[in-house]
Amino acid sequence: MRLPTFTESLFGASLFFLCCYLAAFNYELLGRDKVCSIDLLTTNEGACLVNPGVTSEFRLIVNFGGDIDTVTTKVPVSIHITSETYEYSKTNIIQKSAITGAGRRYYQTLNYGDFKISKNEETEILLKAGAGVENLRLFKAQIVPSLSNIYIYTFAMLFLLFLFLSIFLRKKIFLQRYGKPIPYILYFFVALIALTWNI
Repeated sequence: MRLPTFTESLFGASLFFLCCYLAAFNYELLGRDKVCSIDLLTTNEGACLVNPGVTSEFRLIVNFGGDIDTVTTKVPVSIHITSETYEYSKTNIIQKSAITGAGRRYYQTLNYGDFKISKNEETEILLKAGAGVENLRLFKAQIVPSLSNIYIYTFAMLFLLFLFLSIFLRKKIFLQRYGKPIPYILYFFVALIALTWNI
Protein backbone atom coordinates (compact mmCIF):
# COMPACT_ATOMS: atom_id res chain seq x y z
CA MET A 1 0.00 0.00 0.00
CA ARG A 2 1.48 3.31 -1.11
CA LEU A 3 1.30 6.22 1.29
CA PRO A 4 0.26 9.58 -0.17
CA THR A 5 3.06 11.96 -1.02
CA PHE A 6 3.45 15.30 0.72
CA THR A 7 1.85 17.23 -2.14
CA GLU A 8 -0.99 14.71 -2.34
CA SER A 9 -1.59 15.20 1.39
CA LEU A 10 -1.66 18.97 0.86
CA PHE A 11 -4.20 18.57 -1.92
CA GLY A 12 -6.31 16.28 0.29
CA ALA A 13 -6.22 18.89 3.06
CA SER A 14 -7.31 21.56 0.57
CA LEU A 15 -10.33 19.42 -0.40
CA PHE A 16 -11.22 19.01 3.28
CA PHE A 17 -11.17 22.78 3.81
CA LEU A 18 -13.17 23.23 0.60
CA CYS A 19 -15.90 21.03 2.09
CA CYS A 20 -15.77 23.09 5.31
CA TYR A 21 -16.02 26.30 3.26
CA LEU A 22 -19.06 25.05 1.34
CA ALA A 23 -20.72 23.87 4.57
CA ALA A 24 -20.17 27.27 6.23
CA PHE A 25 -21.41 29.07 3.12
CA ASN A 26 -24.51 26.87 3.00
CA TYR A 27 -25.22 27.44 6.70
CA GLU A 28 -24.94 31.22 6.35
CA LEU A 29 -27.50 31.24 3.54
CA LEU A 30 -29.85 28.43 4.54
CA GLY A 31 -29.20 27.28 8.09
CA ARG A 32 -30.16 30.25 10.20
CA ASP A 33 -33.63 30.83 11.63
CA LYS A 34 -35.68 33.28 9.57
CA VAL A 35 -37.05 36.45 11.15
CA CYS A 36 -39.79 36.65 8.52
CA SER A 37 -40.67 35.77 4.92
CA ILE A 38 -42.22 37.96 2.23
CA ASP A 39 -43.74 36.63 -1.00
CA LEU A 40 -42.81 39.21 -3.64
CA LEU A 41 -44.19 37.26 -6.59
CA THR A 42 -47.88 38.07 -6.23
CA THR A 43 -47.79 41.66 -4.95
CA ASN A 44 -44.23 42.76 -5.93
CA GLU A 45 -43.78 44.32 -2.50
CA GLY A 46 -44.26 43.57 1.16
CA ALA A 47 -43.22 44.57 4.67
CA CYS A 48 -41.68 42.81 7.64
CA LEU A 49 -41.62 43.96 11.27
CA VAL A 50 -38.53 43.09 13.33
CA ASN A 51 -38.99 43.24 17.10
CA PRO A 52 -36.44 44.95 19.38
CA GLY A 53 -33.53 42.77 20.52
CA VAL A 54 -33.68 40.30 17.63
CA THR A 55 -30.62 41.38 15.63
CA SER A 56 -28.54 44.40 14.67
CA GLU A 57 -27.78 43.09 11.18
CA PHE A 58 -29.63 40.85 8.75
CA ARG A 59 -29.02 39.13 5.43
CA LEU A 60 -31.59 39.36 2.65
CA ILE A 61 -32.06 35.94 1.04
CA VAL A 62 -34.44 35.25 -1.85
CA ASN A 63 -35.80 31.84 -2.89
CA PHE A 64 -35.98 32.21 -6.65
CA GLY A 65 -37.43 29.85 -9.25
CA GLY A 66 -38.61 29.63 -12.84
CA ASP A 67 -38.20 27.65 -16.03
CA ILE A 68 -35.56 27.39 -18.72
CA ASP A 69 -36.61 30.72 -20.27
CA THR A 70 -35.89 32.69 -17.09
CA VAL A 71 -32.69 31.00 -15.92
CA THR A 72 -30.60 34.13 -16.63
CA THR A 73 -33.16 36.59 -15.23
CA LYS A 74 -31.84 38.98 -12.58
CA VAL A 75 -34.51 40.74 -10.55
CA PRO A 76 -33.42 43.89 -8.68
CA VAL A 77 -34.81 44.51 -5.21
CA SER A 78 -35.39 47.83 -3.43
CA ILE A 79 -35.28 48.06 0.36
CA HIS A 80 -36.47 50.69 2.80
CA ILE A 81 -35.66 50.32 6.52
CA THR A 82 -37.28 52.55 9.14
CA SER A 83 -37.23 52.70 12.93
CA GLU A 84 -37.57 55.47 15.49
CA THR A 85 -34.00 56.77 15.07
CA TYR A 86 -32.77 55.06 11.90
CA GLU A 87 -33.75 55.16 8.24
CA TYR A 88 -32.09 53.59 5.21
CA SER A 89 -33.05 53.07 1.57
CA LYS A 90 -31.39 51.39 -1.38
CA THR A 91 -32.72 50.60 -4.85
CA ASN A 92 -31.79 48.20 -7.64
CA ILE A 93 -29.92 45.70 -5.47
CA ILE A 94 -28.68 42.73 -7.50
CA GLN A 95 -27.86 39.37 -5.93
CA LYS A 96 -24.28 38.83 -4.81
CA SER A 97 -24.20 35.05 -5.05
CA ALA A 98 -26.41 32.02 -5.53
CA ILE A 99 -26.79 28.35 -4.73
CA THR A 100 -28.24 26.83 -7.88
CA GLY A 101 -30.28 23.81 -8.85
CA ALA A 102 -30.78 23.52 -12.61
CA GLY A 103 -33.08 21.66 -14.98
CA ARG A 104 -36.18 22.46 -17.02
CA ARG A 105 -37.46 24.03 -13.83
CA TYR A 106 -34.90 25.43 -11.45
CA TYR A 107 -34.73 26.91 -7.97
CA GLN A 108 -32.02 29.12 -6.52
CA THR A 109 -31.17 30.69 -3.20
CA LEU A 110 -29.91 34.22 -3.84
CA ASN A 111 -27.90 36.38 -1.47
CA TYR A 112 -28.81 40.08 -1.77
CA GLY A 113 -26.42 41.23 0.94
CA ASP A 114 -26.23 42.33 4.57
CA PHE A 115 -28.00 45.33 6.10
CA LYS A 116 -27.80 47.01 9.50
CA ILE A 117 -30.75 47.95 11.71
CA SER A 118 -31.20 49.32 15.22
CA LYS A 119 -31.24 46.34 17.59
CA ASN A 120 -33.07 48.13 20.40
CA GLU A 121 -35.93 49.49 18.31
CA GLU A 122 -38.85 48.03 16.42
CA THR A 123 -37.90 48.12 12.75
CA GLU A 124 -39.99 47.94 9.59
CA ILE A 125 -38.38 46.50 6.47
CA LEU A 126 -40.15 47.25 3.19
CA LEU A 127 -39.09 45.26 0.11
CA LYS A 128 -40.06 45.75 -3.52
CA ALA A 129 -39.17 43.49 -6.45
CA GLY A 130 -38.18 45.07 -9.77
CA ALA A 131 -38.78 44.23 -13.41
CA GLY A 132 -38.74 40.58 -14.41
CA VAL A 133 -40.36 39.13 -11.30
CA GLU A 134 -43.65 38.64 -13.16
CA ASN A 135 -42.03 35.95 -15.34
CA LEU A 136 -40.93 33.77 -12.43
CA ARG A 137 -42.59 30.93 -10.53
CA LEU A 138 -41.05 31.76 -7.15
CA PHE A 139 -39.60 34.92 -5.60
CA LYS A 140 -39.80 34.73 -1.82
CA ALA A 141 -37.64 37.00 0.37
CA GLN A 142 -36.26 35.80 3.69
CA ILE A 143 -34.92 38.04 6.46
CA VAL A 144 -32.13 36.11 8.21
CA PRO A 145 -30.09 37.31 11.22
CA SER A 146 -26.54 37.84 9.97
CA LEU A 147 -23.45 37.20 12.06
CA SER A 148 -19.79 37.41 11.13
CA ASN A 149 -18.62 35.65 7.96
CA ILE A 150 -15.36 34.72 9.70
CA TYR A 151 -15.85 30.96 9.25
CA ILE A 152 -16.49 31.33 5.53
CA TYR A 153 -13.39 33.43 4.94
CA THR A 154 -11.21 31.36 7.30
CA PHE A 155 -12.03 28.10 5.52
CA ALA A 156 -11.67 29.82 2.13
CA MET A 157 -8.19 31.09 3.02
CA LEU A 158 -7.10 27.67 4.35
CA PHE A 159 -8.46 25.96 1.23
CA LEU A 160 -6.62 28.40 -1.05
CA LEU A 161 -3.38 28.16 0.96
CA PHE A 162 -3.21 24.36 0.86
CA LEU A 163 -4.29 24.28 -2.79
CA PHE A 164 -1.56 26.75 -3.76
CA LEU A 165 1.11 24.80 -1.87
CA SER A 166 0.01 21.54 -3.48
CA ILE A 167 0.38 23.17 -6.92
CA PHE A 168 3.60 25.06 -6.21
CA LEU A 169 5.45 22.11 -4.65
CA ARG A 170 4.40 19.53 -7.20
CA LYS A 171 7.17 19.17 -9.77
CA LYS A 172 5.58 16.71 -12.18
CA ILE A 173 2.62 18.79 -13.31
CA PHE A 174 2.35 20.55 -16.66
CA LEU A 175 6.08 20.55 -17.32
CA GLN A 176 5.62 21.65 -20.93
CA ARG A 177 6.50 25.20 -21.76
CA TYR A 178 2.99 26.52 -22.42
CA GLY A 179 1.27 24.27 -19.91
CA LYS A 180 3.09 25.45 -16.81
CA PRO A 181 0.88 28.51 -16.11
CA ILE A 182 -2.41 26.60 -16.45
CA PRO A 183 -2.70 25.45 -12.78
CA TYR A 184 -1.98 28.99 -11.59
CA ILE A 185 -4.55 30.51 -13.96
CA LEU A 186 -7.16 28.05 -12.70
CA TYR A 187 -6.11 28.79 -9.13
CA PHE A 188 -6.62 32.52 -9.71
CA PHE A 189 -10.23 32.01 -10.82
CA VAL A 190 -10.96 29.65 -7.92
CA ALA A 191 -9.54 32.24 -5.48
CA LEU A 192 -11.57 35.01 -7.11
CA ILE A 193 -14.81 33.07 -6.69
CA ALA A 194 -14.04 32.01 -3.11
CA LEU A 195 -13.13 35.47 -1.84
CA THR A 196 -15.63 37.68 -3.69
CA TRP A 197 -18.89 35.76 -3.07
CA ASN A 198 -20.24 38.54 -0.84
CA ILE A 199 -19.06 41.60 -2.81
